[in-house]
Amino acid sequence: MHKATARCAQLLISQRDFGLYRGWARLLNISACSVYSGERIEKNQKTAQAAMIFSVSNALLVLFVSMIPVASVQITTVRFLPATVDVYAQGQTVTVACVVEEVTDLTALVLELAWDQSKLEYQSHTTTIPVESCSCPIPPSPYAGTLVGSVFWLNDTVDQLGGKYSMHVASLPSTRFNGSGAIVVITFKAIWTPSFDNPAEYLETLITATRVTLVSFDSTEIPYTFMPCVVQLHKEEITYPPLPLLIVDPQIYEARALGEIFPMDVWLLGDGYTGLDPFWDVLGIDVYVNFNATLMAAIDVTLDPDGTFGGFWLNSLHNLIGLEGFEIDNTEGWIHVAFTGSPGSDGHHTPPSGTVRMFSVSFRAIVESATYPPPSTPITLKNPMSTSQWLCEECPSDPYFGWAPLVSIFGFPHPERDFCPWHGHDYPVDLPHAVEGGEHVASYKPAGGYVDLYTQYPYPFGGQGPHRPSDMFWPQKSLVLCANVSYNEWSECSRDVTFQVIDPHGVTWGIYVNRPCCDSVACVFVRMPWPDDSGYYFGVWEVVATVEVAGVVVNDTLTFKYDYRVNIWDVQVDDPVYDPRGFKHGEDISVAIQYGTYAMQNFDITFTVTAVDASGVAFDFSFVQVTIGGAEYCTYKNGTVELDIHVEEWARPPDGTIYAGALSDFPQNGGSAETPAFELRIAILAG
Repeated sequence: MHKATARCAQLLISQRDFGLYRGWARLLNISACSVYSGERIEKNQKTAQAAMIFSVSNALLVLFVSMIPVASVQITTVRFLPATVDVYAQGQTVTVACVVEEVTDLTALVLELAWDQSKLEYQSHTTTIPVESCSCPIPPSPYAGTLVGSVFWLNDTVDQLGGKYSMHVASLPSTRFNGSGAIVVITFKAIWTPSFDNPAEYLETLITATRVTLVSFDSTEIPYTFMPCVVQLHKEEITYPPLPLLIVDPQIYEARALGEIFPMDVWLLGDGYTGLDPFWDVLGIDVYVNFNATLMAAIDVTLDPDGTFGGFWLNSLHNLIGLEGFEIDNTEGWIHVAFTGSPGSDGHHTPPSGTVRMFSVSFRAIVESATYPPPSTPITLKNPMSTSQWLCEECPSDPYFGWAPLVSIFGFPHPERDFCPWHGHDYPVDLPHAVEGGEHVASYKPAGGYVDLYTQYPYPFGGQGPHRPSDMFWPQKSLVLCANVSYNEWSECSRDVTFQVIDPHGVTWGIYVNRPCCDSVACVFVRMPWPDDSGYYFGVWEVVATVEVAGVVVNDTLTFKYDYRVNIWDVQVDDPVYDPRGFKHGEDISVAIQYGTYAMQNFDITFTVTAVDASGVAFDFSFVQVTIGGAEYCTYKNGTVELDIHVEEWARPPDGTIYAGALSDFPQNGGSAETPAFELRIAILAG
């Protein structure tokens, strides 16, 4: 040992303590004082004594378990409080305290904890060492802290991915902790719970210790007993997804001619027009389609016309009635369809999901009306069941107890499910469900003179038929009004048709007259006005067409909505990531454009975003082409598109502008703006 270093050590610490540290140092093959060579020597003996302990503690604690002798038997416990924790939902937090109880002469400790990181996610922890810094208990611990006086931390780390926590800490040998105290309070978040169909009420996971070492003032190990924390992860409460929904499509069909053959489909999806949830595991259906046999007749039925349902069942179906899986009765007016999927020998299949066309029916229109409105008939989905037949009669507390089904939708057997509607049965069960029927309207062909007014749009968007609305028009759009004139379905030529165009304020915009040619159709051309950008003429326009046929004036009307083809309601950006005051150079900005349209027909639109800096220089441009439309008449169909822009390093602060537009196409392709641009100011930070 260097003489100067040894002399310093002898001056600063007691001979007994120095001998103890020197013995530990020999085990580690280091000099007890060499760590102080060249360092400033403190005059205060206590401070230097502490520094010496800190120098050798790191290596010393590593060998405590294997190198130090065992002290006399002591009744000491290291455990978690609470000993058991119940978790009922993912996201629930769990806070536990690791404590030591009935300990004597404690001066150092090593604590290494472990947990299943796939079930528990570390959130935070608070060390409660020493007592002086934690004199008040932190729940759930009833105790104050542990260790006394100055302490030296060698380790206080968390390995979140590995699910581990490690603590190595020591105090001066002359300061001894006695009694009970908290070591650390740690909080987790439950990220996994058993599924609702787990046979056990809960599964257990442990918060435990992989290493605990308690060191006495004389460097002996203190014996202890350890108890982990048991976390009981209860299976999640059953939450039912949207019910299976059987729906007739189209929901309203207006026949155009006597003898017309038209389709009607029955779709399976989720209530609220969502996708069918695989939770229901639909095995098959038993459904009656009911209609008025005096207005329509069923011709044929096709099961699973797209092959979608069979695709979930190894492309195999099992018919429950007849050879074809359906029956037709055009006397009473019903169609009976019943079939299931066929799973593999071991029950293998994929639970059906999404939107599935279960079957398609071909009908023939057998009535044509000479009066308006023509007769109609509902098309219903309802089985001829007894009112005493209930879906579930197991327990009055069940959500579907006493529920009367309208049709039968079968659920695949799930004996492991002890809840409604399965109740542990090993056979198919009736599922709760919803149905939506449709309507058939007979064709209308009046006797005598008749005029049908419509626009240039294809059927049914042009207002074809008596007093039907047309799809929308927009500023400067050409409006072509046509009138088909007939007498008992015989084309009428050379009859002057008068068109009156009325704006939303009840003011006649114009009167137009034209005479049909040999095809019996008279048309006139109108350009929609746009004198300024006030939107004065936006709203519902009306057109009235009249013509005299065989001495009788007949008429038809239609209305249409006049507006921008698409409106941009709002433009929003996400919050800055790095600084709430604004966006930094190099940062990406997500831009959300909220829009709406009255268009019933689908069309393509190009949304654009141009971002410029404070000097007007564009620093990024982005666009997206989407198909929009599908609105109900006079009702906006709204949506949102998102684009990203990047703040270039050279974008000049302190602010910028985002210009959002909607184009029919790029100008180089002959496109133009469909609505005014929307401007949004943003902050750009310097630096």
